[in-house]
Amino acid sequence: MNIQAFKLPACLTAIALLICLSLPANAKAQETKQANDSTKIAMAMEAYNQQDYPTALELFKSLAQDGNHIAQAMTGIMYASGQGTAANPEEAVKWYAVSAHGGNTVGQSMLALAYYTGQGVPKSASAALYWTERRIAQGDDSEEAKLSAELYRIEAELEREEEKYKKWDEIAESMMAVGQTLANTASSMAENAADDSTGNSTYADNGTDSDKGISSHPSKDEERAAKRKELKEKEMTNRKFLAAYRTASRAYTRAEDNLRDMRDNSERYLHLSVEQYCSKIDQIQEEMRALREKIETEYDTRQYKSPLEDWKPDCCR
Repeated sequence: MNIQAFKLPACLTAIALLICLSLPANAKAQETKQANDSTKIAMAMEAYNQQDYPTALELFKSLAQDGNHIAQAMTGIMYASGQGTAANPEEAVKWYAVSAHGGNTVGQSMLALAYYTGQGVPKSASAALYWTERRIAQGDDSEEAKLSAELYRIEAELEREEEKYKKWDEIAESMMAVGQTLANTASSMAENAADDSTGNSTYADNGTDSDKGISSHPSKDEERAAKRKELKEKEMTNRKFLAAYRTASRAYTRAEDNLRDMRDNSERYLHLSVEQYCSKIDQIQEEMRALREKIETEYDTRQYKSPLEDWKPDCCR
């Protein structure tokens, strides 16, 4: 085949030419759109910072409907907090989700928080952890993202434990119901057999035997009642265990937040002397160590150790 003699049909050649010519124009149009979006975002943020919420929401929502993921996250935030509109957590979650699926880390962060708190969506620490891990995977390696992931991971484990205990309770209740039915059936069969074998005269003479047959039932009832009580006590123990663990874990997080505030906002503590400031840090760190040890020993759960446990400001060295 003579390659030099091969030519595209005239219509295909024209189409290829049009595509080539349109590429720079499309790229330029895209750049223009991005520039316009950036300008509108800046205008919306300025209105938001000036608390002109109706204008900010109008601008953000217009951009959000046009596919801007930053604006989608901000629209969700304004719906969640009722800024420029009536508060609507469900509508907020819709915008968070669109933004999160588009890869925006703010949208992912807000969607995770919505799942964690159960605002506008069924509460799910597992879903909160999923979106936080996606946020980190996309490059958000901030300390806040890591701490959120750790908190959501603990809560997700607790959710799974609670669901497991719930299933155990349901199985126990089902088994107890079956046992009750079998006991009632066996009792009824025993009474019928006694009636058939003794006849009327024997029944009259042996009333005490009948009473003995009936008197055996209360012991069965007592046994079932004791079993129910045992299961209930076990359930309460499990719930108390989970509640105590959760309380200790949250106390550790609060202590860590206090230290972070002392580190990042030291101007708030200027009313303290250096000795008081350092003593407060030592006290919080000692509390964190005790909580971490308690979680790992009493609850047999590995506790994330915050770097702030060993932090010392220059003035305390």
